[in-house]
Amino acid sequence: MTHAAKYDYLELQAYRARLKNTFNVRGVVYTDADERLNRVRIAILPGVAEAEVVRELGRAGVPREAVVISLPEPLHSGLQALHGAHAERVPRVAAALSSGAQCSCDKCLNWANLAGS
Repeated sequence: MTHAAKYDYLELQAYRARLKNTFNVRGVVYTDADERLNRVRIAILPGVAEAEVVRELGRAGVPREAVVISLPEPLHSGLQALHGAHAERVPRVAAALSSGAQCSCDKCLNWANLAGS
């Protein structure tokens, strides 16, 4: 499926950069500039109140229509972007691992071990 590109890549990255405080919402796993959907993706764990994430969008000045809020993608594809992430995200990777996603690649196993899963 093809989507009309409403936002360019730099716009998506700028929106994503403004969303640092979404990580204050318990259960937010990662953000990503999703070029395929032409939106910023915010991955949340099951049971997270989406309304809290939407409030953070408003505080950050990011248009709701520029964002997709969803469960994390399957572990291997969804967390590849986090393999090089900052150390403060390690607990979020462990949370995604514990959400039922499975992967046995060396990087995912190493992240899980670092996070104490």
